[in-house]
Amino acid sequence: MKTGVFKFHDSLKQRDTYYNINGARLKIREEKGNSPHIIFYKRPNTTTQKVSSYRIIHIKPDRLKKIKGLLKRIFGLKRVVTKSRQLWMYKHTRVHLDCVSGIGKFLELETVVRGNALNEAKKENMAARQILNIESYQKIAGSYADL
Repeated sequence: MKTGVFKFHDSLKQRDTYYNINGARLKIREEKGNSPHIIFYKRPNTTTQKVSSYRIIHIKPDRLKKIKGLLKRIFGLKRVVTKSRQLWMYKHTRVHLDCVSGIGKFLELETVVRGNALNEAKKENMAARQILNIESYQKIAGSYADL
């Protein structure tokens, strides 16, 4: 990783509990040192650049067990994914170096769109991809829960 261009942000241990939901994804993320949160997001399953819409709801740790039980009862449990993640930043782009238990190692780019600047976000994402020289690597269409 070119440390002059990319800045190391954090090492994370994450546990994502995915629930069965059609047309979107719903998970609870537990992260060592941080409060758990529900993440609901929609993202197409393509191997090209994709735009996601998401909502995050923070959960009080003492409510986690009850909320997980409720979501399991309503939607059904899809999968639990555990991973260690190195988080690097390039401008507004999060670079995730993930080691996913039982699946493998992955690199994920996530560029945050500020306001109506979708074209600028796409350009920044492309610039990060070019700097990392990752265009020839296999791309994954879905999420880790799909693998």
